[in-house]
Amino acid sequence: MSRTILRLAASAALLVAVAARPAAADTHFTVVETLTDEKGNASTFTMEGWESPAGTRLEVRNGTLPGFPAGAFVLMLDEGRSLVLVDPAKESYQRLDQAARLRELGSRLKLTDAKVEKLLDEDGGKILGQKARHMRYRISYRTPLRDPEMSMHAVIEKEVWVATDLQAEGISAWLSTGAIPSGDPEFEKLLAQMRETMKGMPLKMAITSSSTLSDHGKSDAPSGIRFEAEVKSLETAKVDETRLALPKGYREMTAPGGGAPPKHD
Repeated sequence: MSRTILRLAASAALLVAVAARPAAADTHFTVVETLTDEKGNASTFTMEGWESPAGTRLEVRNGTLPGFPAGAFVLMLDEGRSLVLVDPAKESYQRLDQAARLRELGSRLKLTDAKVEKLLDEDGGKILGQKARHMRYRISYRTPLRDPEMSMHAVIEKEVWVATDLQAEGISAWLSTGAIPSGDPEFEKLLAQMRETMKGMPLKMAITSSSTLSDHGKSDAPSGIRFEAEVKSLETAKVDETRLALPKGYREMTAPGGGAPPKHD
């Protein structure tokens, strides 16, 4: 379950940004997402979301997210920094501390040859009536494995169409939460600069992540996954605040892989 929710959290960067409208207007939106694994198997589903200053709620509509309980939904609080999985069937919920998980993973990584390259920055035309900026970046690094003669080379290409005239306050915090801290100040500075150029409301996104394993001078064929998302509808509409609150009487479950996570005030 934890792996599924982390994949959902990573993809939700687009959804949180979509939800953040000027003047904190209540928003209702739908996004079609496709996850393609290293074997080429694709899973497509539609997420429906509601956002107001109180938070964001996401539900899977068409399609199935593997491992995601039927009827469950996600609440995102603190502009996406707090993620809560609610399962009505079990009348329970789990708070997931993404930042702690990513810090733990990042503490094990020792990156070399880390780079952030801007590949494209151009007029993206209009999407849903909004002027868009089209950008593409490549992030790459190498990390040693347990065997000194083994290493992994990772390449991540991120392409996004951003409505730069619209505010998206949650996107910076969410993307920071979703990034694995590298411990390399220069690399972190480059990532921060990239995120700064992407400020706005993403309306379309594609992320390809691939890795190549090197063993004693020999490299395997690269393997990778791809995530795509596109906003299909976007409207300003009053959101019922009860949608964004934890249901009364639900019990809190222990987060997978650890003790009870911190409470949300």
